[in-house]
Amino acid sequence: MLAALGEGRSAAPQAAAKAQAAYDCWVEEQEEAWQTDQIAACQATFEEAMDALAAAMVKPEPVVQAPAPTPQLPTFYTVFFGFDESTLTPIGQAVLDQLLNDYGTSSAPMDLVGHADRSGADAYNKRLSERRAESVRAYLANRGLAADKLRASGMGEAQLNVQTADGVREARNRRVVISIETQ
Repeated sequence: MLAALGEGRSAAPQAAAKAQAAYDCWVEEQEEAWQTDQIAACQATFEEAMDALAAAMVKPEPVVQAPAPTPQLPTFYTVFFGFDESTLTPIGQAVLDQLLNDYGTSSAPMDLVGHADRSGADAYNKRLSERRAESVRAYLANRGLAADKLRASGMGEAQLNVQTADGVREARNRRVVISIETQ
């Protein structure tokens, strides 16, 4: 009680004063020992004041904030090409610039898989898809990514994004998909 009153004088002076006065009342009435209702009232006031004092002296727990979650980077990027083209478009370059912005000069291995639509001969489309993948590889390597971590290959028309009949031009099939191996 003495420790609480001692600390409480600076933390909650009104509650400490009320507790001290109620305690003095309780002791005085207890010595007289004949007004039981006064004894009970002084004791109740003392206990309420001590509870208020204890509550005022409780220091809040420091708020510990959880670390901000690390944003999840995409592991796939897709660059589209014009019909019968392996030259990067400005939009394709913007996609690759975003990849470079996201990963910097990361040493994560990347698969660059070229694709073609179904117009043209299979053998021609295979070579075209390889040229597209090499175009992406050269762009990334020229901007600081380790060339030995960039694996370029071409699928030709083997893995269509949109199923079409043979001979049909489909812009969404003329692409290079970049997949990044993350740990």
